[in-house]
Amino acid sequence: MKKKRKVSKVKELEEAKKLDDMKKDPEEGKKFLWKAATSRAAGIKVHDNPKLIKESIKKDKKRHEKNVGKWKERVESRDKRWEFLVVVEVHQFIEDECKHQLAARLAASVGACVEVNVSDEQLAILLSKL
Repeated sequence: MKKKRKVSKVKELEEAKKLDDMKKDPEEGKKFLWKAATSRAAGIKVHDNPKLIKESIKKDKKRHEKNVGKWKERVESRDKRWEFLVVVEVHQFIEDECKHQLAARLAASVGACVEVNVSDEQLAILLSKL
């Protein structure tokens, strides 16, 4: 058995207004009132009060606005935390005596680095001097 789709509250409000107008006509009003009464007796919810539906719509809008605000705060705090972690990571990188690696990265990103081919013998001589 398939579930019925939930009708939007705006449509329910329109229907409730139509039903409110129908209640004024004695013939159609009786039909509707009997149908509503039997539905309520069977345990089915009847949404026929436009005032309550309007309040429900307002309540949903307020809840939505509140959740949007919370979501924005969450995103902002996440971004701030991320920026902080990046700064901490750079400081740790510098403190770990990897300044030459950081300088190489910066030079590569700026385009200021120059590659030099060095033979193994020259490299051995340079390293022995350190």
